[in-house]
Amino acid sequence: MELLIFLVWVVGFGLLCAYIAGEKGRSSLNWGVLGALFGVFALIAIVAVPALASRNTNASDDYVAPGLRVDNAQALTRGQRHRSGPNKLEEWAASKKDEE
Repeated sequence: MELLIFLVWVVGFGLLCAYIAGEKGRSSLNWGVLGALFGVFALIAIVAVPALASRNTNASDDYVAPGLRVDNAQALTRGQRHRSGPNKLEEWAASKKDEE
């Protein structure tokens, strides 16, 4: 019975610390292990630690590779192809259509 209580204690603190760490933008795995090993001390630590600044998911919009025009970079970051002209497939299709 003592073993069951111990396991519930370890798993409970591990999961609680992992959840709080994930909400604060920190490593859930690392804090879960710390919570399982150190229990209430890890819980106090993760509550006291400030949250990390949220990561900008559109951070790639700010970076433009050398030699790449801004409008090309913006199209590429949005998963689109820049429409400055036909690509090779469109050129090939147009040449086949002209041959017919």
